[in-house]
Amino acid sequence: MTTSHTLVIPTYNRPGNLGRLLGYLERAGFDSPVLVFDSSSAENRSENLELCNASPMDVTHFGFDEEIHPFVKMREGLQNVRTDFCSACADDDLVFVDSLAELFEVLETNTAYAAVHGNYVNFKESDSVFRIVSVAQRGSQAASENALQRVREFMSDYTVLFYALFRTEVMQACFAPMDALRTTLMRELASSTLAVANGPVVRRDLFYMGRNTDESASYDAWHPHQILATEPEVLFKDFAAFRTLLAETVDRVDNHPDRNTTALLDLLALRYLAPFLRSDVIDFIVQEKMVLNHDSRTTVENLWATFVATPNRTKHPQVPLFEDNNWTFAPGVLHPNAPRQDYLAEGRGPDGSRTYFLHNELFFEDGSPICTLGREATEFLLDEFDRY
Repeated sequence: MTTSHTLVIPTYNRPGNLGRLLGYLERAGFDSPVLVFDSSSAENRSENLELCNASPMDVTHFGFDEEIHPFVKMREGLQNVRTDFCSACADDDLVFVDSLAELFEVLETNTAYAAVHGNYVNFKESDSVFRIVSVAQRGSQAASENALQRVREFMSDYTVLFYALFRTEVMQACFAPMDALRTTLMRELASSTLAVANGPVVRRDLFYMGRNTDESASYDAWHPHQILATEPEVLFKDFAAFRTLLAETVDRVDNHPDRNTTALLDLLALRYLAPFLRSDVIDFIVQEKMVLNHDSRTTVENLWATFVATPNRTKHPQVPLFEDNNWTFAPGVLHPNAPRQDYLAEGRGPDGSRTYFLHNELFFEDGSPICTLGREATEFLLDEFDRY
């Protein structure tokens, strides 16, 4: 990589995950500065500090109060970044170092870009099996020259930009106004949308990061359904604050102070909010509150189970990923009308042999009858996860 880039790792009471990520980065040859933003308990923070001090990489540990909100922690921690470019990686995820280097070149070459990222792949470890589940994000970007048009593109196909590679000054600006917002939802929305308002955000078609789908720490008011079922007024009040922040940035960047930007942003935001405001969702909440007299917590749990939680996936036959002495890439030769299959591959992680379970959805996105993930990209993922 380069000393012009800094990787920040926010962590909270998971020294095992932090140590594993630092080990992966070392094995991958990562050579940029690393800043660890740690709001763990005293015991875990001490262990994290030892891990940082023991690393041969350039790792600096910053401690924060246990109660600090993660977006506020990012705002405070980012003030310590001294390089032109910056990106974040959660302590239980991993960023693919070679891909990060390619994205750095994109951002360095295109001076107007605010941020760049790639495709994300979901993984999960359970029962001694390393599952590579699906491609989490692919395709969407907001690359128009006009800030308001970029916001329109972004709201039409929203994606979280928390883990993108940023120009440091843009990333700092995105997290600066966190005190003006109350909910985790609007803080996340602001940190991503303000980036788009500041400049084009593009995506390159390469795997950039592995996202762990195991449960993480939960936060209040982070999902529209959660807020609607608990205190709907907060959603609209906090949106008004978010809209004001966004309008100021859009008008500044576009140099168009006379435009009725707030009214346009109200309409654009509906593209984001519309899926969460469906009549069946609202009717469900009303039924829970008025007829069943459920409290907010029960309503949220029932709402989540009905509309959000992922149902148990269909089990498929399991076959080797590579057949015929490693010559045949099984998903690539599957007939479009053949039954779906999951795939197994043997690998070797830092602690020994490992079995990979690759879900059918990884290769046949959105139910495609034709394989959408080729052998080269699959082998890249397996090589990266072997280091982890």
